[in-house]
Amino acid sequence: SGWRGALPHGKASDKIVAAGEWITLDFGALYQGYCSDMTRTFLVPGAGAPQEHPLFPVYHIVLEAQLAAIAAIRPGARCLTVDAAARDRRLATLSTGRDSRARRYRPGGIWRVFRS
Repeated sequence: SGWRGALPHGKASDKIVAAGEWITLDFGALYQGYCSDMTRTFLVPGAGAPQEHPLFPVYHIVLEAQLAAIAAIRPGARCLTVDAAARDRRLATLSTGRDSRARRYRPGGIWRVFRS
């Protein structure tokens, strides 16, 4: 939580979660060679209205991107299309344009780990 939220793969500590801090959860699963990865961030209640927190606008942009991706999911949809829905929504919100850094990252999809 707090500043340690920027370290989703960090080690456990004795830090106590405080009201008004963001807490980041990063988890996944491995099943028959398929890997998942999911990261979620939540604001710990108790220090004023969430909308008043300075990072709330960023949280809201990410939430809108997630909802756009969910809305794009349907039978037969390509993972790349679902990923693009989230990225396009985020880019529209941030007004960063088509050549932004966000487009340089690995495209979304389902990835499988192959072992030799």
